Amino acid sequence: GINLALEQDFNVKVIAMEKDKDPADVVSQNPDDWQKAIEQAKEIMAFYFDTALNSFDSTTPQGKKQIAEALLSQIKKISNNILQFHWVQKLSSILNVSEESILQEIKKIKPDSERKTRYNESNVPVASFADITPTQVKLRRILLAERMLGSILQHKESRELINDDLVSVCPANIASILCALKQNQEQGLDQYLKKIFDNCAFQSEIDESDEPEKEVKLCSNFLIKLSLQSQLKDISEKIKQEEQKSDSKILIFLIQQFNELVKQVKS
Repeated sequence: GINLALEQDFNVKVIAMEKDKDPADVVSQNPDDWQKAIEQAKEIMAFYFDTALNSFDSTTPQGKKQIAEALLSQIKKISNNILQFHWVQKLSSILNVSEESILQEIKKIKPDSERKTRYNESNVPVASFADITPTQVKLRRILLAERMLGSILQHKESRELINDDLVSVCPANIASILCALKQNQEQGLDQYLKKIFDNCAFQSEIDESDEPEKEVKLCSNFLIKLSLQSQLKDISEKIKQEEQKSDSKILIFLIQQFNELVKQVKS
């Protein structure tokens, strides 16, 4: 989701969470803490840079190499040339090397589409779906759904895009708000949902989009694909289990399901 957002020139931010804390639980237990975390959100590239610099020694040749390896692929994903060059300059300054050297290394990086995909024994692509943790999925869903809701509030006509399929892939609280918006009944939201509604409205004013309708469609597509990826992860785990058994009919059925979902993700 983050890679696609960077490629689409979204302003992506990261919310710092305490270890083992689930964003959905924080929202449900104490919305004020979630609001505070949102206000302290850090731009994604600044987060990547901080993480790399805290992990490796920028004063040694090996440390510089490790920092470059951690950051160059992320810089390459930025579609906006001005923003991309800003981070090239920053990395150049940190590593004390020329900007030309940074740019040359970026050119060597292959696009994601050219990288090899992992396959299981049945030649079914499993990619990295199994590597996505439940917490990561929940966090992505929350961020995308809140971003989409903010864009809908910016562009009232976008309410027409709200349908059952979209509501079904959103977190429960955002889904309830979307249903209310669809029926023009947002005034009847309870205190908890009203707080989320107001926060998304406030956030949309800060990060006002030039094309809110386009952003609604992008976020909804990401949410649907994220849901499909979660299903793929579940099925890939079932495939691994069935490979240990002798019932080939179930395995064939699961592989067919998997392939159908892969087609939907790619579409």
